[in-house]
Amino acid sequence: MDAPAKSFIDTKKKMGDRLVEGGYITNQQLEIALKEKKRRNEPIGQILIQLGFLSENDLYEALSDDLGVPFVKLSTFQLDGTLVHSFSENYLRENLFIPIQIEEDGMTTVAMADPANIILIDQIQDSLGCNIAIYAATQADITKAIGESFKVDNAGNKPLDEVEDEEIDIQSATETVDDIIEKALHRQATDIHIEPEEKVLRIRYRQDGILQQGDTLPRDMIAPVLARFKIISNLDITERRKPQDGRFSRKKGSFNVDFRVSIMPTAHGENIVIRLLDRSSVNLHLKSLGVDPETYKDLDGIANMSHGLFLVSGPTGSGKTTTLYSLILLVDALTKKVVTVEDPIEYSLPLIRQSQVDAEIGYTFADGLRTILRQDPDVILVGEIRDPETAAIAIKSSMTGHMVFSSIHTNNAMGAVQRLMDLGIPHYLITTSLSGVLGQRLVRAICPKCREPVQASEAEARWLVGPDAGEVVVYRGKGCASCHNTGFAGRTVIYELFVMDDEYSELVSAKASDKEFIKLAKKKGMDFTVDSGKKKALSGETTISEVLRVCNDVII
Repeated sequence: MDAPAKSFIDTKKKMGDRLVEGGYITNQQLEIALKEKKRRNEPIGQILIQLGFLSENDLYEALSDDLGVPFVKLSTFQLDGTLVHSFSENYLRENLFIPIQIEEDGMTTVAMADPANIILIDQIQDSLGCNIAIYAATQADITKAIGESFKVDNAGNKPLDEVEDEEIDIQSATETVDDIIEKALHRQATDIHIEPEEKVLRIRYRQDGILQQGDTLPRDMIAPVLARFKIISNLDITERRKPQDGRFSRKKGSFNVDFRVSIMPTAHGENIVIRLLDRSSVNLHLKSLGVDPETYKDLDGIANMSHGLFLVSGPTGSGKTTTLYSLILLVDALTKKVVTVEDPIEYSLPLIRQSQVDAEIGYTFADGLRTILRQDPDVILVGEIRDPETAAIAIKSSMTGHMVFSSIHTNNAMGAVQRLMDLGIPHYLITTSLSGVLGQRLVRAICPKCREPVQASEAEARWLVGPDAGEVVVYRGKGCASCHNTGFAGRTVIYELFVMDDEYSELVSAKASDKEFIKLAKKKGMDFTVDSGKKKALSGETTISEVLRVCNDVII
């Protein structure tokens, strides 16, 4: 048997440098990964993925550009079942490829996890008896497509969401729960809502911040489905009157996906909400989150300050934790001690000491902060400032030679000043310790597969550009298989960055209102969240309606 071709992930030398140049990772992250490579002797790309510095999608996009091979998501294609079954399931899994379809010119398209494997390409061409066009796809995407192709076939070409109610009744709870989880992963949902009603059990998925309808199961499935989720979450299946919280995990490719389970009794039965923490879909890099180069430079400078307090503000679900993680990854953790106290720890970070609060044993943010200060830290991350004690310790920590990052719930960046005052922090401590605040929201991003230009209305053009706007072109997603006909795929951040200076300090000392802060910010030319949203609407990253929905602004 011929020796296997060199792996796709190792085909180019100094791939780490290429990823840095492309803005996928930082130099510090590459340095950490190279040290790990010496220790483990694994491909640099896989190490970057395992460390959480790079998503599998980003790696393959970068490498496919390097090879000149198109990178695709298989969910955007309708696979030819007959073509797929030209090969055995085991052979496809062993070699990590899958045929897609036969084009009009007779060429067969094939997705491969290793498109540099010339020997395998020759074998596929010999088996099909025709020339093939190669696409690059992630290992997880190919494995999933293979599983779905053979699963559908074994079930008589009838997916679960098309099965009649009476057929669902006789399915085991395990199969039903597995199907709910699999669909959530396929949709890249952030939450699963399992909602018992008078006559049905309703399943909904939160995708890109919006709840989308899933399956509707018969009423008699409520008890077994609830029991199954309690069992895998290590909860008490006999308790039906009190709320319960649990967790479980599932494997997805080379990653574990964590599921945080919350159960609450309601009028028609116990309601379950499950938060998905999918490490494979998160890229902890500020540029990939949607931060522009100028703001990135400002944040990089703040992250590497020797001391101070920097806050990220916004409502629940606005991506504050992801931004905080991205900020501390800008810190050179090889030469600085970085310690966190979180609730909960959402993603494990290399070289970072992470601690989780536990209310049941009385271990609070304030307790964690006090302990951290005895751990000789340089940089501290506090998950959230939510009480006077935590606020006071965070402020004092920032004034004793530590850089402190945290989140706070306010409607805008300037509101953090008033919130700190409400928590009992004197104005003179705020002016000397607060470095700045990043206020943010998440908006849905237009699907790149079906994005199309449209003419903005006269009112929209005035709102976006000004009274003399003239004709303005914006974009929308018309809907396709890739985005489940929503027109959106993923989310991007819109934000405002408030950096403390002497003029703002004078307002703090004068205990000025938020309106006075905003007035000064406008005078200084600061961009607000809605301004960030307008720029992204004009550039085709999101839509006007999304910006209006999130910012509560109006078009006049």
